[in-house]
Formats: sequence, C-alpha cells, structure tokens
Amino acid sequence: AKYDPICDLFSVGVIFHLLALRKPPFPGKEYDEVLSQNRHCKINFSLPDYLQLPEI
Repeated sequence: AKYDPICDLFSVGVIFHLLALRKPPFPGKEYDEVLSQNRHCKINFSLPDYLQLPEI
C-alpha cells in the first residue's frame, strides 16, 4: 500500500480524537464494524460528546 502525508494527517486526527474524548472515533465491538466505519469516515459530530468540547 502507498502511504502519503494525508495518511499522517488522518492519524493525527484519530490521536487528537482519542486525547480529547478518551474514545476512539470509530467505535465498534467487531473488527469489521470498526474497519467499515473507518473506511467511510462518517462521524456524527452532533453527539453530546462533541457538543461538550470547548473551542480551541
């Protein structure tokens, strides 16, 4: 697989999410579920966890 700076930026976003919310951005009980969410990169930013974050 070819990796480029976009992959690094995505990884930084995942790490920031983990640090800010103490939860993974793509939760799931099964590996396939997490992988599917990661591929589609759909995050619902209207959930209470996101609404409680202070602005940076």
